[in-house]
Amino acid sequence: MLSSEGASRMPLYCILTLLHAMPDRLNRPAKPLIIIASERTGTNYLCALLTHHPQIAAYYEIFSNVAVMMTDEEVKALCKAQDWPFTDRGDARLVACFKSCPHQIIERIGSGLSAEKKIFSFKVFQGHLPPVVLARMIQEYSAIALTRRIIDSYISFIKATETKAWLKLDTTQVKPTLDINDFVTWYRDRHTYYTLCASQYLKTHQKGIEVLRYEDFIRGSNLENLTFSCEKISAATGIDIGLFNTEFKLEYWKQDKNQSVSDKVTNWPEFEGQLQERGLLEAAFDSFLKPTSTKLE
Repeated sequence: MLSSEGASRMPLYCILTLLHAMPDRLNRPAKPLIIIASERTGTNYLCALLTHHPQIAAYYEIFSNVAVMMTDEEVKALCKAQDWPFTDRGDARLVACFKSCPHQIIERIGSGLSAEKKIFSFKVFQGHLPPVVLARMIQEYSAIALTRRIIDSYISFIKATETKAWLKLDTTQVKPTLDINDFVTWYRDRHTYYTLCASQYLKTHQKGIEVLRYEDFIRGSNLENLTFSCEKISAATGIDIGLFNTEFKLEYWKQDKNQSVSDKVTNWPEFEGQLQERGLLEAAFDSFLKPTSTKLE
């Protein structure tokens, strides 16, 4: 799951300096932005895009169940600031430590690692944090929701699960057989997650959560996609991060070259009929949230 985040952002001694020896910057911490998302919705590409904006520090899955998805230097700096031992980012004890005090970690990142930026983003999937902790984070911080057409996200998830490869594998010829009961479980879990996050955000921020659709931010060039995404981020945070108009190179890897859903799996006609029977066919070709920002009356 590690891609662009594997590249070192700065040497460890520079990170420690930001954390401990720059009180003027500590008074102006970067503002957190939660990317509410699920697997296979384009989060890695979005994060890679955001790293190219000079006012944004984009992190990946800080509170993942598998590993702390940051660079070794960044994790070492946070561990030193928290007085935690560091072995590797996938150490279960370290993962548990990060999950035990997420607000402290976020504050450390905002006032230290990202002190020269206006915004720092990180993504949170369903199951990364307890609902109570996530609800508090949504209450305190800005957020956007990243979504994708549900059936495409599900098929991509199944292919990644079966191949055990989540990045840069051509899965065009991988054609799984879909199971309706598995889809229903997968769908309900993510539908509940997105709905609860959006409801909590509307309740506490008095406006609907900004929705960024995968299909909308992969249409143009990297610069156009970054600009479009930043417009959503500015709307969500209320922060003017300025225009960035310098072209940059970034590979967008489309793992499945099939355009039609029926070409992606072995049993589409049967599965389509099962979706129809469950009343989920229309929903499967939609996304979990609509790209609107409805204010409370």
